[in-house]
Amino acid sequence: MGKVKNNGPKIEINPKAKNSFTRYCKQHGYKGVTKACVEEGLKSPNPKTRRRANFARNFALKHTK
Repeated sequence: MGKVKNNGPKIEINPKAKNSFTRYCKQHGYKGVTKACVEEGLKSPNPKTRRRANFARNFALKHTK
């Protein structure tokens, strides 16, 4: 098999916002970012939490193959 090319843009996360969704998940009783936590975050009334959950879901889809 050949190497997988990643031609997409490099994602840079603001250091202040790093691990913010992980903290959200731990505050809600999860051990970390899990599929269940992402689903809960997507249903949140807070738009920032929904964006973070969506980012976590998209990142997991790309990087867990």
